[in-house]
Amino acid sequence: MLNNNFFIYALKEAPKELSIPTVIAHGDLWGGNIMWKINGKGEIGSEVSAFIDWQNMFEGSPMYDIARLITNNCSGEIRREIEKDLINLYYNQLKEEMEKEKIEIPYTKEQLKKIYQIQFVMEAIVNFILFKLSETTNKEKDAKRKKEMYEIAMAKTLHALEDMHKLLEGDLKYLFERFGQ
Repeated sequence: MLNNNFFIYALKEAPKELSIPTVIAHGDLWGGNIMWKINGKGEIGSEVSAFIDWQNMFEGSPMYDIARLITNNCSGEIRREIEKDLINLYYNQLKEEMEKEKIEIPYTKEQLKKIYQIQFVMEAIVNFILFKLSETTNKEKDAKRKKEMYEIAMAKTLHALEDMHKLLEGDLKYLFERFGQ
């Protein structure tokens, strides 16, 4: 968890190792950094208006922001449902957009899946660190609400760590062998 070499690998080396061209990543994509358009009824809609707070942007994996967003903002159940179709949806939409410009997509679905898994492992670790930090920084005054927030964060973190564990025993076993010491 505290292996700095893993974080460097996940952020910089893994895309190169997988021959995935890097993109500009937001670096801190979570629900608080997304602004939503107001619909015709004056209510918050489902269309994104803007992504804000770009001071952490960097050149990295096309899956970094997606892994961060769904790992930090969704329950384990919802994240797992999203992950069932995530790579296919992302790949097919990108392919369609790139074909309009007569550009070939620079990676395969398998490459995207692998880089997503690596980014997810990193975000599961970050999620755990943020969860532990929130135990001391949560300023909620209402004890019942504070307890609810804690339980939601704990379940989300536990699910992420369970799924990370499965990956490190399976598809990403080489990462544990390389960085887990």
